[in-house]
Amino acid sequence: MDPKFSSSSALFKTLPPEITDVAHLINVEPGIEQSEDIFKTFVQDRIPRKDIGEDFKYKVYSLYETIDENKPKGGKNIRNKKPTKRLNCRQKKALFDIRKDNLSYKDFATLNQLWHSYFQSILSEVKTQADELKLSRADYHGAFLMVYASQNPTVIGLQGYVVQESKNTFRLINSNNRLLSKSF
Repeated sequence: MDPKFSSSSALFKTLPPEITDVAHLINVEPGIEQSEDIFKTFVQDRIPRKDIGEDFKYKVYSLYETIDENKPKGGKNIRNKKPTKRLNCRQKKALFDIRKDNLSYKDFATLNQLWHSYFQSILSEVKTQADELKLSRADYHGAFLMVYASQNPTVIGLQGYVVQESKNTFRLINSNNRLLSKSF
């Protein structure tokens, strides 16, 4: 048996010499006997008499009551919850694809009226050059656009309502319900 342990079978260990040398400075009185007495009185105050005897060594205390507090009301453990499925790259890209069969030129004519009121409110707020940034960030869905000039001569003269806008491209629907997607 290690000489550092007391006779109380490894419940208490003597303090290292570094601490005992400065014990008087921090108001610590080294003494295992005193610590054993404090421990015994603490245990006797907290544990019923019938459990203090030899049977106390073999009694098992369950900690599952504290674990049940972490469970949700449904009874299933939080850790067993299935992770949510996420979209892969192809599925994310497919979210931006517009189906041509659902689009109608007449539907976008009514959307254009809403866009006019939206854009009038933006124009009324633009007073200085600093406010002109609002124009570049405006939403153009439902706007009626016509291409007057472009480096690509095949797109000059195209006109229609904006169905989708991206960084460099407007997708338009023309009067023939045809979806045009060109970079202007």
